[in-house]
Amino acid sequence: MNRIRFWRKHRHFTLEQLAARLGTSAGHLHKWETGKVSVNLKRLSEIADILGVTVVDLVQEQSRIPVVGQVGVGATVKSIDDFPLGHARKYAPCPSGLDASYTVAVEVVGDSMLPIDEGWLLFYTRNYGGVPSECMGKLCIVQLVENGPRYVKRLKTGTKHGLFNLYSTNAREIEDVELAWAAPILDARPVDPNEITEDTGN
Repeated sequence: MNRIRFWRKHRHFTLEQLAARLGTSAGHLHKWETGKVSVNLKRLSEIADILGVTVVDLVQEQSRIPVVGQVGVGATVKSIDDFPLGHARKYAPCPSGLDASYTVAVEVVGDSMLPIDEGWLLFYTRNYGGVPSECMGKLCIVQLVENGPRYVKRLKTGTKHGLFNLYSTNAREIEDVELAWAAPILDARPVDPNEITEDTGN
């Protein structure tokens, strides 16, 4: 299946809006999106120009990466991230430019780090250990020690060595906490439910 629908929604076009730009009907565009009718190269080029992507973006199959749980943006949410690397109950397309071998995603719950909203996916690498220096001042996924809650926060140094302050736009700053690990967010985007697949195996 092509990725016209994904990019249409990612660029905030309705089916009717894109169809009008293309001079076709919403029903015919829907058939292109679902693969019921093939799309020729000329039409793909037109769609790509309107959506600001390449033809390759519209037809290239993306690698799938695991969605390993949920993380709180301001809210305290216990996240599940104990799957073996490469395994989870849900999978999402890997954003271009990221290594699918080491990248995972978590779903956001809460809205204290606008413009990131509830339901977005945040992508990061599982190659973390401790709190890397490049995390300071950046938006990260962090976990408190002793299997504590996970947050999406920006980091700054605390009052003592090994302690950190966690801050976000619409939530109170969390001061002087010890972190098990922190990982910079590599990509963040709203999720298209149709792009998520589930592992139904036992």
